This record gives sequence, C-alpha cells and structure tokens, in this order.
Amino acid sequence: MIERFRSWFKYEREAHAQVLESLDSVPVENRPYGEYRWAVRNLAHVVAARRIWLERFGVVPGDGLLLESAEVELEQVARRLHEVERWWADYLSELDDTALAQSFDYQSSDDAGRSVVPGMVD
Repeated sequence: MIERFRSWFKYEREAHAQVLESLDSVPVENRPYGEYRWAVRNLAHVVAARRIWLERFGVVPGDGLLLESAEVELEQVARRLHEVERWWADYLSELDDTALAQSFDYQSSDDAGRSVVPGMVD
C-alpha cells in the first residue's frame, strides 16, 4: 500500500513542476493581474495544506507561515513547495504499510476539536 502513496506523491511532484513551469512562463508584465495572482495564491494554498498535514503527523513543527496573502510571489511559493516536497519524500521513504495503517489524533484548523483518522487505508 505504501508504494501506492509513493507513486501518487511522485505524480503530484511532477504535476507541481508543470504548474511552476507554466506560471513561470507568464510574461512579467502580466503577473500583477487577476488570473495569475489567483493561480499563485491557489498553489500557495496547496503547499500550505501539504505542510499542515506534515505538522499533524508530527513530521515538522508548526510555523504559522501559510503564504496565502495576495502579495505572495511565485518564487516564495516555489521555495516553500520544494521544502515541503523534500519533507514529504523523507516521510514517505520511512513509512511502511503497518505505519500507514495507524490511527492518529490531530487538531483541525478550524479549531472544531480533535479528530481521529482511523488508519489512512482500510
């Protein structure tokens, strides 16, 4: 089962690389405008969500840096993405099927209380 997660992660990394390449291809004079800003903010949101799960798993400490402001730049998001991807790669390389099936508690972002994920796979 862990190999399936590693395969999905590899696919996700490839997709993120294509997104970064696409955003980087936008002419500088067009970057201040709506669609480009929206795309960069959405990518920043994805990166933040991936990091939050690492925090919940206890892999990295929380830092409160979400990079979701309207002014976030692609270069900031790209650096953060590569950092988070390295952490995920390290984390997934250490997991096995037994560890993957473990339940864990985490605090939800909306502070609605503790939740339990009963094994990531059944």
